[in-house]
Amino acid sequence: MLHDLAEVETGDLTPHDGVGPTEKATLEREALTNLLKTLPNSAYFVTVFEEYQKASTAEARWVKSIDKLEMTLQSLNYEAEHGVDLQEFRDSSGKALENLGLSRERNGLS
Repeated sequence: MLHDLAEVETGDLTPHDGVGPTEKATLEREALTNLLKTLPNSAYFVTVFEEYQKASTAEARWVKSIDKLEMTLQSLNYEAEHGVDLQEFRDSSGKALENLGLSRERNGLS
């Protein structure tokens, strides 16, 4: 949810937007910090967001894998509804899952 909340300000940046991963992470962190700045426990939420971004905890890796699986399912739905080829999104999510230590083939995502 925090990841998606940051995108309220940044938009859902993709590689096609010409924004590199480091800049994207910075923009999203700044957006989230700005959106949450009036909350008394905003620092906690920013910390959780950073854990997600870095996949630095088991919980963050689990949530990140769910996000990538959701992107895969969404691409399949969009393909069926609109007749477009979105394999690049599945390839991207598959690579992200592999980086998290999950195999695409083992999870039926090829």
